Amino acid sequence: MSLRPEFIDTRVERRLAELAQHAYTIHVPLSDWHVTPDRPDYIAPFSPAADIPPGPDVPPGAVPPDATLGSFADPGAPVYLPPALTRTVWCRTAVTIPDALNGRPVWLLLHTNAEGLLYVDGQPWQGLDENHPAVHLTPSGEPGRTFRLDVMLYTGRHRRPTSLSGALVSPDEAIQAYRHDLRAVLGAVRTRPSADTLSIRLRQSLRASLDRIDFHTRQGTVDVTEAARRLRQHLHDLRRRHGTPDVDVYLVGNAHIDVAWLWTLAETRHKMARTTATALRLMERYPAFRFAQSQAQLYAFLKEDVPDLFEQVRARVAEGRWEIVGAMWVEPDCNVTGGESLIRQILHGQRFWREHFGCESDVLWLPDTFGYAWALPQIARKSGLRHFVTQKLSWSETNPFPHSHFDWIGVDGSRLRTTFAQAYWVRVTPEDIAALYDRTPSKDTVPALLYPYGYGDGGGGPVPEDVELATRLQEMPGFPRCHLTRAHEALEAIRTTADAVRDTFRHPIPSWQGELYLEFHRGTLTTHARVKRANRTSERRLRAAEIWATLAAVHAGAAYPADALDAAWKHVLLNQFHDILPGTSIPPVYDEAHRRYEEVRHTTTRIIDDALAARCRPAGPDTFTVFNALGWSVTDWVTCSLPVDAVPADGPFHLVDGDGRPVPHQILHRDADGLHVGLEVTVPALGATVLHVRPGPGPAYPPLAGDGLRLDNGLFRLTFDEAGHLTSLYDHARDREWLRRPGNLFQTFDDRPNNWEAWDLNDWYERTPLDLFRCERLEITERGPVRTVLRLVFTSPHGSRIEQDVILYRTLPRIDFLAQVDWQEERTLLKVAFPLAVHSTRATYEIQFGAIERPTTRNTSWEAARFEVCGHSWTDLSEGHAGMSLLNDSIYGHDIHDGVMRLTLLRNPSFPDPRRPHPSFLFPDQEIRFTDHGRHLFRYALYPHDGDWRSGTVAQAHAFNQPLHVVSGAVPDCRNAADVSPAAVVLETLKRAEDGRGWILRVYEAHGGRHRARVRLPFAIEQAEAVDLMERLASEEGPVTLHDGTLGFDLAPYEIRTFRVWPAS
Repeated sequence: MSLRPEFIDTRVERRLAELAQHAYTIHVPLSDWHVTPDRPDYIAPFSPAADIPPGPDVPPGAVPPDATLGSFADPGAPVYLPPALTRTVWCRTAVTIPDALNGRPVWLLLHTNAEGLLYVDGQPWQGLDENHPAVHLTPSGEPGRTFRLDVMLYTGRHRRPTSLSGALVSPDEAIQAYRHDLRAVLGAVRTRPSADTLSIRLRQSLRASLDRIDFHTRQGTVDVTEAARRLRQHLHDLRRRHGTPDVDVYLVGNAHIDVAWLWTLAETRHKMARTTATALRLMERYPAFRFAQSQAQLYAFLKEDVPDLFEQVRARVAEGRWEIVGAMWVEPDCNVTGGESLIRQILHGQRFWREHFGCESDVLWLPDTFGYAWALPQIARKSGLRHFVTQKLSWSETNPFPHSHFDWIGVDGSRLRTTFAQAYWVRVTPEDIAALYDRTPSKDTVPALLYPYGYGDGGGGPVPEDVELATRLQEMPGFPRCHLTRAHEALEAIRTTADAVRDTFRHPIPSWQGELYLEFHRGTLTTHARVKRANRTSERRLRAAEIWATLAAVHAGAAYPADALDAAWKHVLLNQFHDILPGTSIPPVYDEAHRRYEEVRHTTTRIIDDALAARCRPAGPDTFTVFNALGWSVTDWVTCSLPVDAVPADGPFHLVDGDGRPVPHQILHRDADGLHVGLEVTVPALGATVLHVRPGPGPAYPPLAGDGLRLDNGLFRLTFDEAGHLTSLYDHARDREWLRRPGNLFQTFDDRPNNWEAWDLNDWYERTPLDLFRCERLEITERGPVRTVLRLVFTSPHGSRIEQDVILYRTLPRIDFLAQVDWQEERTLLKVAFPLAVHSTRATYEIQFGAIERPTTRNTSWEAARFEVCGHSWTDLSEGHAGMSLLNDSIYGHDIHDGVMRLTLLRNPSFPDPRRPHPSFLFPDQEIRFTDHGRHLFRYALYPHDGDWRSGTVAQAHAFNQPLHVVSGAVPDCRNAADVSPAAVVLETLKRAEDGRGWILRVYEAHGGRHRARVRLPFAIEQAEAVDLMERLASEEGPVTLHDGTLGFDLAPYEIRTFRVWPAS
């Protein structure tokens, strides 16, 4: 009867609870805490102040009945502070070791419902939170020694009171070790069928051991010596008889730290310090403990904030116990982030590792990012990375991903060995290990599990119990082999096992081609639209700044602003963290993010202005120059301001280019600064076009046709109805109607996901449409020889307003839409729809360094789950000999189904961004509002074309995103232009090399074909060599030839090529 499994298991649990009461002896309760005044800001110093006030400003009060101060006996009078949001306070006390602890290990138990960093005698010692209360103070007590204790407490964003209590204690190490033994065996046996032989023997061992506990010693303590000895002997015998299954579990200590989320960057810096101190203390106690921490940005914070901890980390890295894992600057969003930014994430991350630790990481470590672009395998492999680790696809809500160990094949054919952990912060328990291994799909390929353990999101990391159980599970009979190891060693072991299974059993390693789409968190493509616009704008401005700074340095000898560009890039990279750019953080995070974007704007403006000025010489006010930062000739609309003295006071004037050819223009408005005009201009690749103002009349250009409901530029005829709908888009050249039914529809839907409001967009939104907007006004606001603008104004009952300009140009083959939105809705989704007369089962979307085709059908659960997908600057739907591309300059959420192309413009969830009371968070003294209330700007365009998107969409989209730049009163000294061919080759980057040796040119193939490419830059090249994305010589990249200053090289479909070039002297 006593062998019934549940009886024995319950008995073990009861004994564990009883033994916990004897695990520590409290010797000195901590009291007399002195507390600094509350600080209402977000930033606190990282060292305890010497002049903490002599008494608490908030007297310790009665502990509220719902407060949790730990599971041990009264640990002393607590510090009890009233609710205070996002405050950092210092608490100080001192404790003296009593005679009773002479030569014994001494610990502190510090219980708090906040987060804190403990300083001992002024030195950062260990992080504190609800999961990390136990602090090892010294292995051998010295009576009379006094320790000064300072705790930096962060109250968080909760309504609850903040408490801190503690005691100086001495552990009963025999009882603690025995408790770990019992917990490990009980957990392991529960993972097995209760009737199998080993399970029976393990429970018999537990029963026999419990029978030997002596609860009646003369000293009033509990003696577990014989009980522990007997249990360990039984386990040794059972392991010898039963062995272990052929399964490997790689236990990697880690702490996932969100760079920002429900806290600001300042608090993240504190979290890094706390987590680091805790991990370092564990390393002192457990020689086998290994710890992996990602994100160079966090280490940069640590180096600045707590240099002592940073130096301790450097020492542990050198001895191989602390692992630098993850090659990137932060763990970024991988959907919205641009391709060049992904490269810079690795470039800056690896540079930091080299400079400060003398090593690099060969792992792309992205456990918590919301989906993974198809470009990542190529970027990783060409950056020297061998492994990719995530677990996020286990969150998919529709289709379980079929592999856990596989080769991910990128858009260009690159292969990246990928390992899916099944979680990224868990405790070390037999039950969790078994459960996660059971749901691992690739057991036939690799019978292994990568198991990153330790508290995460807000950091914290492993606790001593994790390491204690891990060491016991290494010897547990019948349990998978457990290894305390580093991530790199685990991944290499998994790779070796997979290769051996392939070679021995001819069992191929699974592969996956295409993006790794997360069937969850689709709303992150849209939430916080202003941040997404700022990111796209910053990326394009940085690209232009680097190009113009390079040409200024080569042509004019100007100093290259490397430090300023480096700082600007780091602002952008930081903002691309996977809870900032996706729009899933609290309001103060976005206040900070936009301040960083504003710094980027100022920096790039100054760099561009200085660089172009260095390349120009002064000219009269009647001259201006237009520059083009793209690698092909661009014809586009620009505006410029002509000073008062540049145009005749009363008489007519006209514009001509540098060859004297007239250029059509139209006057936009006149003010005190002069005359503002708009025109279409053609500018060569990486070149300039000079324009002059000439007095007297020029050729007469009639205005484009248009009335209140119809616009016509000879290329397209647009017809609107009184409701503001585009009822017809007729293409004169192709003699076809592009719309199947009215388009330019602003569609609204009730948007209330089950949970994770800022993250999720559920498919049932389509079943809850809201017909909110009515057209209030429709009028032509501008009509001239270069463009016509039709303005439509829509309003909603709740005060939202959309002011949209529809623009037709003289010769540009696209229709522009510019929407200024003042959004006042709540939990409402806004899309704009264009139902096309195009039938195709496939649509194409731009991604980083290429394009991806996706089905427009929903025939399978895999297709249906992708009802909202990511696209960058263009999407396309084509049939037969023609198609339609939809361009944009900052929009990422798309859906194309049944011929309807839609952009998702706005959604405004409540959590975590409400400026109002919320069940979990409190935002006092702020207006009630939802995410993305207020003003927004959206630009998108329709581009009809012959053939498919390869006929011109890429060039049109890049021109739409990289505006021409106008410099007044100057002409360039050097008018050399670039020549890049064929049209499928995109010149992405031109910058100074990171090491200062030469200049870096990066191009990619954008059409999915093979080409012999040729690139001539605006300066003569004397020498060139192929390098990888980290700017290292790369012979495997294929040869590059140099003939008359022109580079020649081969490009495979969607391939990225990078070269180091030296200009001719």
